[in-house]
Amino acid sequence: MSVLSDWTASGVGDTITAAVAGTNGTAWTAVSNCSKDDFEVGTPSFTATEIPTNGSITGTVTLRMIDRYGVNQDGCKGATVPLHFAAS
Repeated sequence: MSVLSDWTASGVGDTITAAVAGTNGTAWTAVSNCSKDDFEVGTPSFTATEIPTNGSITGTVTLRMIDRYGVNQDGCKGATVPLHFAAS
């Protein structure tokens, strides 16, 4: 099974990327026995529009924990999973 741990959408010249990552977009490694590979980021829902510099848009995205057979995921219990969004 192929699992995406990030997602990208384009609209009106902007690209929105959502990923399980630290606040600066680096790999998330803060929890032992839990990583970005344990989660799937769904398709963001937002109204495509021009995003001004330092601006924001409102939307939603789902985050789902996946069952990775044979992998210890105990560290994910109660973990706060960071999502990083970037627009370009």
